[in-house]
Amino acid sequence: MKRYSMDQFFNYLSKPMKKEDVEIWNSANNIIPEYCDLFEDFSFSLYYLVTSTYLGFSHEGSNVTKIGVNNTEKINHFNFFLVFFLLLLDLL
Repeated sequence: MKRYSMDQFFNYLSKPMKKEDVEIWNSANNIIPEYCDLFEDFSFSLYYLVTSTYLGFSHEGSNVTKIGVNNTEKINHFNFFLVFFLLLLDLL
């Protein structure tokens, strides 16, 4: 296998791919573009949900109400979202 320099690799990645090449890549790897968009929306929604309800670190200078939560409550909160996420995956 030929090894490429970092410059060659960067140039390869920075060039836009032809539409035909993308379609060939998708069909060869059984990728459905609509599912990728759907997964992206799901991932962003899940990320927003977890970060907006995270009970962990309180940041200095934040206007958010600082509530004292012990480690057991943090773990239970995390486990709830983990179970919720796994149930969603089973539905897909």
